[in-house]
Amino acid sequence: MLVAVTGPGAAEGLPWDPDRCEIQGPHKHGGVRGCRVVRDLAEEWNDSASERYARMWKAACVEADRWLRRLGYRRQLPRRVANAWAPQQRGVWHVHEALPGGTAIEIQWSRLVVGYVERHSRRYGWGNIDRNPLRRTVGTAVGDGTQAARYLARNVAGYLTENMEGVSLPGRALRSYVSRRLTSKTGVTIRNLRRVRYLFVVLRDGLPLPLWSEAELELVWRVLANGVVATRGP
Repeated sequence: MLVAVTGPGAAEGLPWDPDRCEIQGPHKHGGVRGCRVVRDLAEEWNDSASERYARMWKAACVEADRWLRRLGYRRQLPRRVANAWAPQQRGVWHVHEALPGGTAIEIQWSRLVVGYVERHSRRYGWGNIDRNPLRRTVGTAVGDGTQAARYLARNVAGYLTENMEGVSLPGRALRSYVSRRLTSKTGVTIRNLRRVRYLFVVLRDGLPLPLWSEAELELVWRVLANGVVATRGP
């Protein structure tokens, strides 16, 4: 389950700055149109965004946990699968959350977390939560998880690129997160990514296959084969 949490709107503390709009004259403001939030207000909001988000997310998880415990659930509690911070074009942070939805308990926990954020986000200085960010981009809100994974990964890649170019937003303290559950299921770990690069060289140069077990070799090959290997290395 993929959701997106955004900052407040123009009427809730982050107004547009007419002097920073690329379009002159009367127009409907929007980040895609080159409009930006008032710089001082955006920087002030960004500076404390991580701290406020962490408190909000902890409170949401505590409420969901307590609800499941009151229902008599005593097994390991669900947790987020991954999240990614990314700058909006208007100049403030927003967060994409990948939540568990493989079982009825996970779905209920995720809905409780989302419900808490919807009700209380303004208390923490945040804005709306988008339950279906995929609907506008790929025309569907559900699926096998592939579209959600691509959408989330694209935001992570975009953030890292902007950060390397020195144009990322200030103030963020929380890192994007990937759970062990996700890395173990996909096989995309630091160790396997290094092996992917090694296996690419082996195949390119016709070298003997490494002495890995069949299961290890198959896993690394699957990760390699999913990339674009015909024209360049991973």
